Amino acid sequence: PGSSPAPSVSSQAPSSTVVRTLVSRGGSVVASCSGSTVYLRSASPAVGYDFDEWDRGPAAEAEVRFSGDSGEVKMQVTCRVDGVPTAKVESDAESGEGD
Repeated sequence: PGSSPAPSVSSQAPSSTVVRTLVSRGGSVVASCSGSTVYLRSASPAVGYDFDEWDRGPAAEAEVRFSGDSGEVKMQVTCRVDGVPTAKVESDAESGEGD
């Protein structure tokens, strides 16, 4: 007896991509994870901040730095085990008033 070919699924987009907006005081990013690979789709600095540097991926880790009068904010974005984007935020806030 003949067997039918297996249906092709390669033309379908994977449904495992998770997109999240992550926010810090320096700004926000829209990140997506497909498995353990993260990609920064967009980034928006908060009022008083600008982009200092960004590495959007796709990679195991993506990063964006915002800088402003109040210091620097670095967001390191990775994918959790469940495929959800998450950010580690480091702040280099200037202390004291007036320079």
